Amino acid sequence: MKDHLIIKKLYFINFTLLSDPELINILHWRNEESIRSKMTNSDIISPEDHLKYCHSLKHNKNTMMFRVDCNDEPCGVITLKKINRLKREAEVGTYYFKSGIVASKCNSLALALYQALGIDTLYSYIKKTNTQAILFNLLKCKCKFIREDDQYLYSETKTFYDPKIYEGIELKLLLGEESYE
Repeated sequence: MKDHLIIKKLYFINFTLLSDPELINILHWRNEESIRSKMTNSDIISPEDHLKYCHSLKHNKNTMMFRVDCNDEPCGVITLKKINRLKREAEVGTYYFKSGIVASKCNSLALALYQALGIDTLYSYIKKTNTQAILFNLLKCKCKFIREDDQYLYSETKTFYDPKIYEGIELKLLLGEESYE
């Protein structure tokens, strides 16, 4: 997939709906140095540990992971942790195997996912060494940085939903067995 392509199809697929081979493909991307080095856990994860964790998501009401597919091709992952349905908030983390314009657009279009899950406020933390993510969160996502420590910058952003940004895009949210209203 080339970054200059127009997004015609965008799917957010819950990890609980993916097959083991699909989950292992995600692991290969996640374990690449360019992605792994920017993550909180920068260790290489074994296939066994990865599958065990992914299978545990079926019973975890506070964490959800989604593969992002753009134009029928996997391009990234969105993780929601510490989901609090009463406060309508969650901690979000993303990474994309494809970068540039496609990643930026997919991240913006993820607002439909957050709305479907009833999430109004997103929190994140970014390694201070990850200047690309800091700039992306500050400039593109309009995040407000709320604090920092020796290793991380912490941010908050309010989600909003504008159906006009999805015009001409086939959008599917494959959330899994749970119903989120």
